[in-house]
Amino acid sequence: MTAPWPTAPSIVARLARQAERFEAAMTEAVRQVTMALPALNADDAKAAVEVAVPIPVRGAARFLEELAKHMAAHSDALTSGDSHCPPVLLRLAQVLHDAGHPVVRPGCAHCGRVRADLRQLRPEGRLCGTCGTCGTCGTCGTCDAKSRLAACARCGRENVRLAASRAEGRICYHCYGLDPERFEACGECGKLQIPVIRQDDGSGLCKNCWKRPTHTCVSCGKTAVAALLDADGAVCHLCYNQKRRPRRLCGRCGRLSLIARNATAGAPDLCASCYRGPKAACSLCQQVRPCRSKLQGGPVCETCYQRHRSGSECARCARTRPITTRWPIGPVCQTCYTAILRSPAECPRCGIDQPLIARDGAGTAVGGPCVGFTVDFSPTCSAYTATPQSAGSPTPGETGPNIWRLGPTIRRTSDIREGSLGSASFSYLREGNKLFCSSWSTDP
Repeated sequence: MTAPWPTAPSIVARLARQAERFEAAMTEAVRQVTMALPALNADDAKAAVEVAVPIPVRGAARFLEELAKHMAAHSDALTSGDSHCPPVLLRLAQVLHDAGHPVVRPGCAHCGRVRADLRQLRPEGRLCGTCGTCGTCGTCGTCDAKSRLAACARCGRENVRLAASRAEGRICYHCYGLDPERFEACGECGKLQIPVIRQDDGSGLCKNCWKRPTHTCVSCGKTAVAALLDADGAVCHLCYNQKRRPRRLCGRCGRLSLIARNATAGAPDLCASCYRGPKAACSLCQQVRPCRSKLQGGPVCETCYQRHRSGSECARCARTRPITTRWPIGPVCQTCYTAILRSPAECPRCGIDQPLIARDGAGTAVGGPCVGFTVDFSPTCSAYTATPQSAGSPTPGETGPNIWRLGPTIRRTSDIREGSLGSASFSYLREGNKLFCSSWSTDP
């Protein structure tokens, strides 16, 4: 049996500090409760506090410290009914009232209803959810967030949102992000980082060492990070975008497609073909245009991006051009990419007509599968009519072999309507810049 992994010293020290802080806060909170209610003994007071603040809850020591601090400043907090109090006192008053102790439960500052979940704190006191609706904005959340603006106890900035409580008081989000208490040694690289996940042995992993879990995609069978987990299983990002991602009507072209830009008050939904990026001043030509790309940190329009983006030497034409894809023969520019796909030839090794995107040891152009590189160049055929239906014929919904998606310019687009590959014959339907197989038959 393998011995358990030893707990890191930094984790042991941190857990010890947390336990010490919790015990001190519990002792002080129980002392304040017994001082406010002399008829209540220490054991009953501790039991009531533990019900109001469950020990497993995250930040239990902080809630206990808030309770003790408030009761130290307001000795009549459990008998006055004042709702200017932390939420933990509301829960404690409810627990003590249910146990029959003489306490006064705070109520809503507007309607007076007694509830243990008066979450909104206003200058006049805590409010229930009904009375918390604001006539200015129509929702209590905005006004409640504004009421939480205060001075940070660590950096001293005024009117900032507070994120956590520390020994010196409540601190803002900026100070919370740099708080030394959040940093510990990463269990993988050993660097002092903020952990994003904990392993079974209790050690944390930083964001650089943590890897998202992988799953086997139920659609393609590949092992990758899941974009969707449902009752059927995991779906990778590629299959999710192709098959499961919801489609909507584009507000510009009217086609049912993936939406790249969601609708706003002044603009409709836009698909990936219609959306050209947000309008901004191009950092190169200084003109206000749709800028989807960036160069050297600044927005760049499509014209300047194509003109200035760096390129590599094409493995086919040997020119330095922007690279469209990388095949076994090497990087390929857009011109050569289109030329290879438009001119499939018979592979000298396997005898199948296909784009020759690789070279063998002798330098002869061969197909990708002959060198272990598999890629599907065929478009999705929307309808097949197999007449007669024979062995090896495609069925509706499948992709026909050797029917390639051609480039933006298709040779003989006006007269390509029928063709044949070996013993198979087929006919085409054209949609935009793609050819779709509409019928397929195989000679008996």
